[in-house]
Amino acid sequence: MNQSLIPYQKNQDDRQVAAKEIDHKSQRCADMTEQYENGSDEKSYFTRRFCMFQRYRKNGVEVVEKLCNFVAMINKEIVYDDGFVESRYYCLACTLADGVVREVTVSSTEFSSLNWVARKLGAKAIIEYNQRRHIPAGIQTLSSKIITVRTYSHVGWRWLDGQWRYLTASGAIGSDGLANQYNVELDGKNRHYAFPRPSRIGSSATQAVLKLLELASPEQSYPLFAAIFLAPLCRFLPVDFSIFLCGTSGSFKSSIAAILQSFYGKEFNARCLPENWSSTDNAIAKNAFIAKDSIFVIDDYCLGNTNSKALESKADRIFRGAGNKAGRQRLIGGALTNQEHYSRGLIIATGETVPSALSTESIQARLFIIEIKWMNVATETLTRLQTDASSGVFALVMSSYIQWLAGHIDAFESIFKNRHRTLTQQRNRSQWHSRTPSNLAFLQIGLESALAFFRLNGTINEKEYDSLYEKGLDALVHAAESHELKIHTSRPEERFLSSLAVLFDAKKVHIVDADTGLTPRINKGLKRWGWIKRNNEYVAQGTQIGWLKGNDLYLDPQIVFKQVQSYCNEREAEPIQSSRKLWQCLYERGYLASHESSRDTYTVRKMIQRARKSVIHLNASSVYPNQPTTSKTSNKENSND
Repeated sequence: MNQSLIPYQKNQDDRQVAAKEIDHKSQRCADMTEQYENGSDEKSYFTRRFCMFQRYRKNGVEVVEKLCNFVAMINKEIVYDDGFVESRYYCLACTLADGVVREVTVSSTEFSSLNWVARKLGAKAIIEYNQRRHIPAGIQTLSSKIITVRTYSHVGWRWLDGQWRYLTASGAIGSDGLANQYNVELDGKNRHYAFPRPSRIGSSATQAVLKLLELASPEQSYPLFAAIFLAPLCRFLPVDFSIFLCGTSGSFKSSIAAILQSFYGKEFNARCLPENWSSTDNAIAKNAFIAKDSIFVIDDYCLGNTNSKALESKADRIFRGAGNKAGRQRLIGGALTNQEHYSRGLIIATGETVPSALSTESIQARLFIIEIKWMNVATETLTRLQTDASSGVFALVMSSYIQWLAGHIDAFESIFKNRHRTLTQQRNRSQWHSRTPSNLAFLQIGLESALAFFRLNGTINEKEYDSLYEKGLDALVHAAESHELKIHTSRPEERFLSSLAVLFDAKKVHIVDADTGLTPRINKGLKRWGWIKRNNEYVAQGTQIGWLKGNDLYLDPQIVFKQVQSYCNEREAEPIQSSRKLWQCLYERGYLASHESSRDTYTVRKMIQRARKSVIHLNASSVYPNQPTTSKTSNKENSND
């Protein structure tokens, strides 16, 4: 939207020509003066000597007032369409007394305020006193021929001219091929979302794509392969999870992400990816919004960042927005909200480790975490894939795949949705998070769609299809199970119990007998509860956090929570948010042996050392499963409680 200058030659003849052109445009307004001579109070506008005037009649007397010392005409109206809202911009030709025509572009929201005049035209542009409210109407009235141009500012599917077309920087791909009559304007690195003209792919291109399955272990390569062909389905099958490639420095995670991104433009590579975590969250959210129905890589989550809290908050916002398909809104003027931005495609993020902000169950369930280890990456295969990516082989395959989808999308939409519903129900497991079966179903549909495309193109046969599908399905299930294990260990109650066991083993905490306050009466395993044997006597170590009675473990809520939080801080792990949230999670997962619901609390009152205390009541086996705790004597004594 830069201002450009078109100077006239500095001679008298050209100045006269310019003046005639401006006067000719204003002749239409001059012809309107007849209605004012008949007594109308309405205003008309005209130009003279590079100035704008208004003419009206007041009490039967004609009044002419100067508005400004420049002339502005709207030549073109540009409508930027991002698939959610439309933004309008006016292209104006502005002329001052020096005869220089300045072409400026102004947003429709800024146009009426005239704040753009000084910024675009400079100090010589003068608006007459108390005339600001008339100039916008004058400009619009004098602009006789306004050309309206619609420009699409996003990637992905749109319904255009009676069919679905996939917008890219190189045009729109439909069932009839690549159409260039649609204006698509993408800024920054988004302009690399470009495809060649689709054509029938051969077996060599298919084998180049299938080489991706040999890049790493099946549990790593098959989910990534499925994600490539799942992304274009987002418009009709809203994908509500993101993929996180986790690996140490030198594990080739960015190079692998670049291979995936190159399917959507051959200019993408490890040094040129759509986004980086160093950008602001607003910039990332907006670019992810633009990259509709495509893969959007956010590279290099760096834990060494000085402002780690801000980085964690940024990641939380981006992944929650992608998982919820909703962005953050903000009040404007006490009533209106700004446009919300969120991912409308499939995010693939990279990082050395999973950020602590993502260690909560709710966020990890919105991710599909794939760990990349350098020893599992076939470097020769990676080099070959990079060569094919830069030559445009993968972009050509994706272009042909999108054309194939465009020709059948009406039928595919219902098929995909029904298939996802069926697969989710089939994969539903009681021990899994509710989102995991859905995420697995998404990836399975991506795998099925890709293999069906290659099969119908004749580049793989039925036997190859069955082999790839069977192996791929097995790999996806194993990858989902591995991810589910990460979710399980990230739950507050699981982290609490595992941390508690470590504290006992490290002899930093201990428990005592609930009746006597002395050594717990158990057959064996006393050392597991924070005690050591010294001179044939057991000695308690660390801080006392609770009491043991039979198989009942009573914990002091304040002390045990403080000890676990300190342990998390020492390990630089994500602390558990709050004690009440922790007790609630323990209750919901069935770890609390008892609680008092009548008091709206997760603690229970028990007689301990002849005093009533509010405690967290667990089974001892929750900390140490399958460990004996009570002797026969203690069981008999405890049965009277």
